[in-house]
Amino acid sequence: MKNLFCGISVEINRGGKQLATNLTFKIESGAILLLKGKNGAGKSTLLRVMAGLSNPASGKLFWNDEDIEKNIPQHYGRLTYVGHLTAVKSDLTIKENLKYWLHLNCRQKKGERQLKE
Repeated sequence: MKNLFCGISVEINRGGKQLATNLTFKIESGAILLLKGKNGAGKSTLLRVMAGLSNPASGKLFWNDEDIEKNIPQHYGRLTYVGHLTAVKSDLTIKENLKYWLHLNCRQKKGERQLKE
């Protein structure tokens, strides 16, 4: 499988605290990512960096072998970051929540096809 998303020597800081250093990863197309760690370990910060909402202190992130820093607006269009606090509507199912966010990001038809798969 092709590497869809990868990071090379990524360093992540938050509030003057180093959360990750020399982080290198590869995520293949179709893969599922599981991040585990204690509260404050930097899981959400890493996801924000991966989504292009925050910048790494150092290192590079690539989508389909293209440096995302060179075209951040295009990268925003590929991903939707849904935080863990207010983004999930408790009265909706998981699928309904995903459809809701796809609709807000104008990607409903393509996203619904992928949800069915």
